[in-house]
Amino acid sequence: MKGVLLVYKGVMFDMDNTLLSSTIDFKRMRKDCFQVVTKYYEEGSTLFSPDTAAPAEMIEWGKKQGNKTGNHAMVEEMLACVEECEKEGMKEAALEPGAKEVLSYLLTKKYHVVVVTNNATASAEYALKRTGVDHLFKDIIGRDKMKALKPSSDSVMSVLKKNPAIPAKGWLMVGDSWIDGKAANGADVPFILYKGQREEIREKGVKLLSHIQHLNELYKIC
Repeated sequence: MKGVLLVYKGVMFDMDNTLLSSTIDFKRMRKDCFQVVTKYYEEGSTLFSPDTAAPAEMIEWGKKQGNKTGNHAMVEEMLACVEECEKEGMKEAALEPGAKEVLSYLLTKKYHVVVVTNNATASAEYALKRTGVDHLFKDIIGRDKMKALKPSSDSVMSVLKKNPAIPAKGWLMVGDSWIDGKAANGADVPFILYKGQREEIREKGVKLLSHIQHLNELYKIC
C-alpha cells in the first residue's frame, strides 16, 4: 500500500544451496526415495517422477500411507536414504558467497534470524558450526522439529508461534527452491528466491517478493 513502510524484523533461511553451497546429491536422493516408494506401492510410479519429485513430497505421502496401515517401514527407508546423502554432502559443504557477512549484518541490526531446513537438525547444526556461523542464529529448525516437511508451512508457522511479537509480514523467507516458497506462502510470509529456477517457481504457483542472485542483495531489502 502506498505510503506504508514495510519493516522486517526476522529472516528465515533455507540452508542447502541458500546459506551453504551444498554438495548433497539431490538427484540420487530423489531416485532412492522413488525406488523405495515403488517398492512398497506400485501406484507410486504414477504419482511421482524420479526426475522432479521432491524427496519431502514422497516422505510426506509415505507418512500418510503409514498412518493408514500402521506400517512406517517405507518412510524409515526413505529417511535412511536421505540421511546417507546428507552425511556425504555435509563433508565438503561451504558457505555461499557473502553468507557470513550478511548474517553478521542482520545480527548487528537485531534481526531474528532462523534456519528452517528439511535436513536433520543435528546435521544442520554440524554444518553451520563447521562453517563458523552457527552462533548467528536464534534457532535452527530441522525436520525432526517439524510435524511436516517443507513445502508444508508447519515449520514456518512454528517460527511465527514462537515469536508472536513479529507478524508474518515482518518476516522474510529466503530459499532456493519452490518448496521454500510454498512453505512461506502458506504462512503469509514474503518469499525471496535465491538463484533457483524461476520457471519452476511459476509452474508451482509460488508468489515472490524478489528474486536475487547474490545474498548481498539482501542489504537493499533488510
